[in-house]
Amino acid sequence: MISGVSAQGRRGLYGHSKLDGYSILLLGGGPAYLFGDVGGSMRTTLFKGSTFNPSSTRAFGTLGYRYIFPNNLSLRANILYGKFYGNDSLTSLQSRKYVFNSTILEASLQAELFLLGGPNSYRYNPHSLYLFAGAGNVTFIPLVTGNNRGGDVIKSLPSNAPILPFGFGYELYLGDGFSLGTELAFRYAFNDFLDGLKTPYSDNNDLLINFNLTCSYNFTLGR
Repeated sequence: MISGVSAQGRRGLYGHSKLDGYSILLLGGGPAYLFGDVGGSMRTTLFKGSTFNPSSTRAFGTLGYRYIFPNNLSLRANILYGKFYGNDSLTSLQSRKYVFNSTILEASLQAELFLLGGPNSYRYNPHSLYLFAGAGNVTFIPLVTGNNRGGDVIKSLPSNAPILPFGFGYELYLGDGFSLGTELAFRYAFNDFLDGLKTPYSDNNDLLINFNLTCSYNFTLGR
């Protein structure tokens, strides 16, 4: 008896044609940071002079479904969820005493272009590198406390806004349909109130950056 035999035909792996697409379920999560209006230049540490406060880094989870076309282009539907936090304490703006907590839910659709690898190349190369960009909606529920200075606008209400996710990713195919990967994503929101605050001195829309660790299962190859 011979078992576990893999074979390659002119149209791809036996049991699947290269003219067919691939259905993939993806789970992921990792650190994320909301660049909003709460916070400021750190007085000390490695990040002195920047607007990045590492203590405000939070987790962002991802559930996605990807369909890869035979030409290695793909579409992916995503749902992302996280709870974000920011604090003026120990920054150059600590006199404001602003603190925010924001629950964020994103639903988006993104297109992906595989620059290297992809399911059609797994027999030769298990490594994949891709770029992605898309559009979607972000629902956010912020809660802000602080001095409420004159000129500052606080909105602690559930709201929605368009969002544009873009970035790049890497995957390693492990076999039997399973892959592990990483993604670095920038998520630009067309809204300045994801953290619930807008000031006259930082009239810019908010930006989310997340680093995602992913695990995916290719149903087409797994069967």
